[in-house]
Amino acid sequence: MIKYVSACDIQNGWGRQFFKGKSLDGSCPSGPWVVTADEVPDPQALRLRLTVNGEVKQDATTADMIYPVDEIIRWLSIGMTLLPGMLIATGTPEGVGFARQPPEFLKPGDLMESDVVGIGHLSNRCVPSEHRVTAGRQPRGHPTRAPRLPPPPNAPVCSAARCARPSPGRRH
Repeated sequence: MIKYVSACDIQNGWGRQFFKGKSLDGSCPSGPWVVTADEVPDPQALRLRLTVNGEVKQDATTADMIYPVDEIIRWLSIGMTLLPGMLIATGTPEGVGFARQPPEFLKPGDLMESDVVGIGHLSNRCVPSEHRVTAGRQPRGHPTRAPRLPPPPNAPVCSAARCARPSPGRRH
């Protein structure tokens, strides 16, 4: 299981360069289990569920994926060496916070719980960030200085909430 958490202020503030905001230390909790292919008879038949503070935010199956797992592996292995134990993050079901109306963002104290039925449960509590980046700020000499509107007053900033270490999970 991989739980994707990004720092939207960073990924939106540097010319919409997503890599940095999606790869900060502590932003990709994983576990509590890594299972092998023989333990998952059909990777397209897994139920995924995410709750925030007990409220269901995502509920889907891997059958809903745009590309099946075997095709993702086939495509990635062209020109890239995949070794045993490597993790591939394949995306997320519909229901992400920024796309909700109105948008929803994690806050310190929020409890996120993810389940992959039959594999495990991952629980993370968001804690205040040590760092905060001003939206719209770009590095010196950045080639694309597109004009940006200032954020609305009291706008939530994703990196204000970072996930604490995952708690041990349980098998279902």
